[in-house]
Amino acid sequence: MAVSYKQRADLVARNIAGETIVVPIRGKLVDLQKIFALNGSAEHLWKQLESACTMEQLCSGLAEEFDVDRSQAETDVREFVEALLEAGLVEGN
Repeated sequence: MAVSYKQRADLVARNIAGETIVVPIRGKLVDLQKIFALNGSAEHLWKQLESACTMEQLCSGLAEEFDVDRSQAETDVREFVEALLEAGLVEGN
């Protein structure tokens, strides 16, 4: 069974000056070490991660939305998800 990834519940995402910023909230504190600024393709992936998605679903969505080569989409999605996991912004099951 493929692993699904989803945004953690303790996050806030806001559009500031045309850029989406993701901020982790732990209790009543903001973790400034893990703020993420998202570009257009990352923002698209982030929105997909509002509900559980597999790498396959994320790659398909990115390749279709941005008309990129499938192998490039796979590389980009893998790097993005790994960065989100390392920062603790998504969780996998």
